[in-house]
Amino acid sequence: MKNLSDLPPEGNQPVQPKPTAIRLRRYNVETKAHGTFALDQGENGRKLALVGRLAETLAALVQAGSNGLTERGADWAWHLPEYIAKLRNKGVSISTTMEPHHGGFHARYRLETPTIVMSYQPAQYGR
Repeated sequence: MKNLSDLPPEGNQPVQPKPTAIRLRRYNVETKAHGTFALDQGENGRKLALVGRLAETLAALVQAGSNGLTERGADWAWHLPEYIAKLRNKGVSISTTMEPHHGGFHARYRLETPTIVMSYQPAQYGR
């Protein structure tokens, strides 16, 4: 049997949701990261304009160079494998190497497509 407080009030008005005890952490982002990148300088060269975490991820991969990028090194990227997959879908070649560590494995991502950062503006966070 349902609790009486869960039943809609008379007049078929919608029930207002009860506030939950869990609140999500919110960041006041004034401006998302954005950038323009030049891929494959040869005959297949093209420009790629990215916004948000994809721009941050590609810029971090360029900066990491041959050392590559891991989730630990990119602590700002909560879903780094997702961002890598989206960049791959856009035609960016990224290799993955699984490396052992205490308790398991982690992935190291390396940018294989020659890339030049034409312009990049990191995210601006408010207070």
